[in-house]
Amino acid sequence: MKVVLDTNIIVSGLLFGGKPLQILEGVVDGKIEVYTSEVLMDECLRILEMKFGLSRDRLTETEESLRENFKIVRPQTTVKIARDTDDDAVLAVALEVGADFLVSGDNDLLVLKHIANIPIVDPGQFLSQLTQR
Repeated sequence: MKVVLDTNIIVSGLLFGGKPLQILEGVVDGKIEVYTSEVLMDECLRILEMKFGLSRDRLTETEESLRENFKIVRPQTTVKIARDTDDDAVLAVALEVGADFLVSGDNDLLVLKHIANIPIVDPGQFLSQLTQR
C-alpha cells in the first residue's frame, strides 16, 4: 500500500503519539510503504526544530530514521489546488507515486476529500481502512 503522510501526521506521531504514532509504527514494521519528498522532509525537520525546539542530535536521529523508512521521490508534477499553497507539495508526491491514500490532519487538505482517485483521509479513517485490508 502506497501512502503519503502530511507533515502534521509525522510531527504528531513523533511528539504526541496516538493514531499518528500507530501509523508510523506500521511504517517501521513494514506494513505501510510511505513516500515523501525532500521538500516535505525539510519542512518536517524545520517544524520540529523551530516550533518544538528539538536538539540537533534528535533532529539528526529523526532525519536518519525518516530516510531509512520512507521512500523519497522528486515529483515531476506541479500542483496548484490547495487553499494553502504549502500543501501543494504533499499533493504532488501523492500524484507522483499514485498513492493509495494521503493521510493528513490538515483541514485545507481534508476538505478536498481526494485528488485524482487518491482519498485524502485523517489518521482514524486510514487506520480503519488498514485493518480492513
